Amino acid sequence: MYHIGIAAYSGVPSETLSSKARILVREILSRVRNVVFIVGAYMGLMRIVVDEVLRLNGRVMLVIPRDYEGYQYPNGCIIVKTGLDIRGRSIILVRSSDILVGLGGGLGTLIEVLVALAEGKPVFLLLGEGLPTDRILKAYPDGVVDRRVMNRIVYSDDPKALAKLIVETIRSLKS
Repeated sequence: MYHIGIAAYSGVPSETLSSKARILVREILSRVRNVVFIVGAYMGLMRIVVDEVLRLNGRVMLVIPRDYEGYQYPNGCIIVKTGLDIRGRSIILVRSSDILVGLGGGLGTLIEVLVALAEGKPVFLLLGEGLPTDRILKAYPDGVVDRRVMNRIVYSDDPKALAKLIVETIRSLKS
């Protein structure tokens, strides 16, 4: 079983970004079925991802911070009530994932990307929507944030190309 962490914008995403997220999910699930998508909430772009995964009969685990534990979640999701704040929840999300995919976002997504790098997890980042995560490319064009870790971010603005790289990476991790 492959565990793909999804770090994504909690605000209202553009239709373009929503479409890219759906394409990425479809492309991954068309190549590999034994996947669990791990998402941190059911709002904003994360909701788009969760709904698409469930529509395609995929598996989703929601790692919920304590402030969101009373919300209603779709049937078919595995719900983990962490009892932690949002930042603490992010650590569980990243540590439970084989890789992390950032689909654009703000501070929460940035935190998850940095935690994943620190944990030695492969990190993929979808770019091109003008969200704060797009600025990572300017700061670290080679994808390496800390040369001591030697883990790097893989960037793309093409969800199909990114999905292909994600699937190749998770398959190589499990072989």
